[in-house]
Amino acid sequence: MKRTFLDWEKPCIPTLAEYLLDQCRLGDSNFFDLSGYVLVFPNRAASKRFLTVLSDHAWKNQWTIEPPRVRHMGDFLELLYEQKMPFASVLTQQVVWMQAIRETAENAPELFAAMYPNAPEADALTDWLQLGMEMTEYFQELVRESLDFGTVWEIC
Repeated sequence: MKRTFLDWEKPCIPTLAEYLLDQCRLGDSNFFDLSGYVLVFPNRAASKRFLTVLSDHAWKNQWTIEPPRVRHMGDFLELLYEQKMPFASVLTQQVVWMQAIRETAENAPELFAAMYPNAPEADALTDWLQLGMEMTEYFQELVRESLDFGTVWEIC
């Protein structure tokens, strides 16, 4: 691992792109291999901006660029440890959230009513799955922002 400090007088993302392109050109060719890098950005907007700047350089100069791996703070920790079991698929996550929401409706109806005043009918599986999908999206958004439900609960 090499630590490099960029010029803070210039915009960070374009400066980073230029630095990496300077480091990764293969000889005198128009090919740049950044695949050995993992870049961690604070959010999706920053990572999208970086990839846009990189692709703009490629387009303007007719270069071929093998991009780096781009991560966000929320999923960066996955790179630091070896995964013992595979992560649950998106569908599995949605079904598990759906079941948790249904159990909350049964076991804590007052809490559930505060969260979902227009609750689906007990046999409306599609509506319950939709709630599971929404909860999966909320959870993923919290992870991206390095938050958890406990922190949100305290804030609210």
